[in-house]
Amino acid sequence: MIRILKTYGKHLLIGLLMLTFINNPAFSKRGTNFRSKEKADSLIYEFSINKNGLSAYEHCYIALYYLYNDSFLLALEYAQMAEIQANIENDFLSIVKQHIVKGQVYLRFGLYLKALDNFSSAEQLGIEHDFKNLIINANYGAGLVYKELKEYDKALEVLYRGEKVTQQGDNLLDKAIIYNAIGNALQGKGDLEESIVYLNKYYDIAVEIDDTLQMIYALINIGESNRKQKNSKKALEYYQRAYKLNEFVHSEQAEAAIFGNIAIIYTSLNDNINALEYYHKSINISSNSNGLSTYLQQDLKEIAQVYARQSQYDSAYVYYKKYVVFSDSLAKSDYMQKINTLNWGHEIEIQEAQTKIIAVKLYRRTIVIISLAIILVLVIFILIITYSRYKLKVKKMQDSMNVLTLTLDRKNRELVANLIDQTVYSETYDDINNILDIIDNEDNTETIKQELLELISKLSNIDRTNSKWDSFKLHFEQVHPDFFIKLNKLSGELTTNDIRFCAYIKLNLSSNEISSILNINIRAAQATRLRIKKKLQLPKSVDLIRFIQSL
Repeated sequence: MIRILKTYGKHLLIGLLMLTFINNPAFSKRGTNFRSKEKADSLIYEFSINKNGLSAYEHCYIALYYLYNDSFLLALEYAQMAEIQANIENDFLSIVKQHIVKGQVYLRFGLYLKALDNFSSAEQLGIEHDFKNLIINANYGAGLVYKELKEYDKALEVLYRGEKVTQQGDNLLDKAIIYNAIGNALQGKGDLEESIVYLNKYYDIAVEIDDTLQMIYALINIGESNRKQKNSKKALEYYQRAYKLNEFVHSEQAEAAIFGNIAIIYTSLNDNINALEYYHKSINISSNSNGLSTYLQQDLKEIAQVYARQSQYDSAYVYYKKYVVFSDSLAKSDYMQKINTLNWGHEIEIQEAQTKIIAVKLYRRTIVIISLAIILVLVIFILIITYSRYKLKVKKMQDSMNVLTLTLDRKNRELVANLIDQTVYSETYDDINNILDIIDNEDNTETIKQELLELISKLSNIDRTNSKWDSFKLHFEQVHPDFFIKLNKLSGELTTNDIRFCAYIKLNLSSNEISSILNINIRAAQATRLRIKKKLQLPKSVDLIRFIQSL
């Protein structure tokens, strides 16, 4: 019976975990229905191609897939990878799931303390993040560990916590696994009446969800509790009901358990004929099925004792001999199993050490990435600050240039205004020459007198304008401070008029404008340019205007 509960309990728990994956929208992006083995295989193949391509959730699914198929080391490997990935992704749901998977693997290898640590961690995280379904899974797993250790009070304590969580929801499968586990723990403790109460709750849920196999196991367990209460009649009724239901599902494991338990009841009632009949039925099934060696060993021993009580010593000897041979075989198998368990335990330790190394490497890589990101942000920040300062400096320079440009424009306007005065000065000379011509040709004294008065006025204006060149030169030197110095260094032969002509060129005045200011014609202006170029000893290829403006 216990063997049935172990096997069925494991598959019930894994089935419950499977539902959390099947119904989770995280997988809808792949369009995959993970109920199919082929789809699970394709996911595993994808992982083999690109190990970094799967999420923590998908790692958990693969781990669960291997756990369901009893590939425990692979299940542990993928669970450990799920833990690493989940910590990177901050995926607490996957962290809880991988703890449950690892707890189941450790339970399978008899590493009970490790199993309890993982189930306890899963429960605590489940409570913190309100993962009710996973809290129940963790409680159920811890209950299995304590049952293996025969610590039924602790098993019940943790299972009752799971029962409280199931009352907060309406998930019947959650309640089923907890009621089944509590019923079996109470049965192990010897509290048979209470055990029957919980097993009946389990059976009622199995009926409600129309799960025939669960009904069978519930009836077998209820029958077992009644048998231990020495209530053989009720026990037989439950076994018979279980047998009838098994006709629909044909579970060899359930049938062997039913026949074996019925045989035990008939043995206790000294009904040896019926006892032998059911022992033979149980032996036939157990002999031809894998995983029922414990039933076969028990049945061989019991049937030998029944034959001995009937004084059929030849038959008793045959079955007892089979029992001894089979027990020796089982002992060797158990011995090899223990060796394998030790090897598995060693491999698990190696895997855990490798996982820790990987985790440390990932942690260091994460630290490096974060550090580089911080450095990059700081560099960008410094560049932004530097660029901002540069822009501010450029703006200040532009503002300064604008001020200088405005000042230069103002000075140039002043200089041009001065030049206009110079033009007026030249025009005054023209007027004086005209007056002198009139006086020279006029005989009328009165007319001469008037012309002389006008001449005096013109001459007084000339006195006032004589200072205009000095004023112009002063303003010019403020705008172009080194111009005259550079010009004199180039040639000491330049006259005042030559220097004045060069100044006008510096102001970018045209030949006509210069001719007008100096009161000379265009030819005279061109001749002056040639004379200045010669005095400056400039080659013919050099343009005088560009040269002067570059000074």
